[in-house]
Amino acid sequence: RNIREVIEQSVDKLPIKCAQAFRLCYFHDITQKEIAEIMNISIRTVESHVRKAISILRIDLQKLLILVFLFFSIK
Repeated sequence: RNIREVIEQSVDKLPIKCAQAFRLCYFHDITQKEIAEIMNISIRTVESHVRKAISILRIDLQKLLILVFLFFSIK
């Protein structure tokens, strides 16, 4: 599996709205204002969803981040 697949699997575990906001923000490079319009929610709610997603992903992907760090520090 590649890193993108591992990240996608982790994003799939997120609550639906968090995953949607995270994907739009980081995979599609859409502004928070545009995401708020697309999802019909406030910008603050978008910020909350993205912050929650990052917090969950940081924990879920901790081992992957350590491996990536080790890989690049060895070279």
